[in-house]
Amino acid sequence: MALLHRYQSTMHGNYKKFILIFGPVAAIALILSVLARLYFFDPIETPVSWTDNIVLAICLIMFTLLYRSTLPERKVTFKEIFILTVGLSTVAAVLYALYLWHYGLHTDPDFPQRFLDSELAKHNAGEDGYDTAVEQVKYMATPKYLAFMGGVYTVVTSFILGFFVALLFKTEKSPRYTKK
Repeated sequence: MALLHRYQSTMHGNYKKFILIFGPVAAIALILSVLARLYFFDPIETPVSWTDNIVLAICLIMFTLLYRSTLPERKVTFKEIFILTVGLSTVAAVLYALYLWHYGLHTDPDFPQRFLDSELAKHNAGEDGYDTAVEQVKYMATPKYLAFMGGVYTVVTSFILGFFVALLFKTEKSPRYTKK
């Protein structure tokens, strides 16, 4: 337990306000990437793709640099950036999941069927458990479940991306905690 309390942390900025302002902006960027793929490229087949991860990474980097530029002397710790990136991504993931649900129901009703087809293509009709796999994939191929998966995958990805963004853009190490 002493290792957890080894460093004291100083938050230099108002990261909560920044999360509430720029989390929806990151969600809009994710939504626009889905719509761009629908209208200009191939429509999505899965709730989260490499395109979405790249858009999320770009947003996290841009918003971290913007947040750092608002701080006095641009001092920011790993913990503060990590909390910022995970908070931004969580807000974005919730809004993105709500949009994916709407997307699967109204904007692109063929999305669940494309997901079903892509997942069934991974299985061989002659293998053991094929019927069970088909039933599981059919259960997963609903707009509600796809939206849930998109939100969860986005949050999990944000932890990984947030860790690396925090490592790259921290400018200050927290001072050691000493008992008084």
